[in-house]
Amino acid sequence: MAEALVDEIDDPSSGLVTRGFLRAELAQLRGEMAQLRSEIAQLRGEITSSSAQLETRLTWRMITLLGVQIARVGILVTILFQVLR
Repeated sequence: MAEALVDEIDDPSSGLVTRGFLRAELAQLRGEMAQLRSEIAQLRGEITSSSAQLETRLTWRMITLLGVQIARVGILVTILFQVLR
């Protein structure tokens, strides 16, 4: 009977665990949490970098579109002056 009880100790399904077992489990969970925090920080950095790149691309596209619109207005004004002469 004592041997059966010893086999059940530190088996989470039995509910009989020692403090050492709990401390080891807690240490493992803390390690996993630290790893997750590191991965989250890395993802935040990647998202920030991607966001900055997208912002730069969008800014250049807006500048290009503005330039195209200014050129169109210039062409239309030139045509208007040619027609009105």
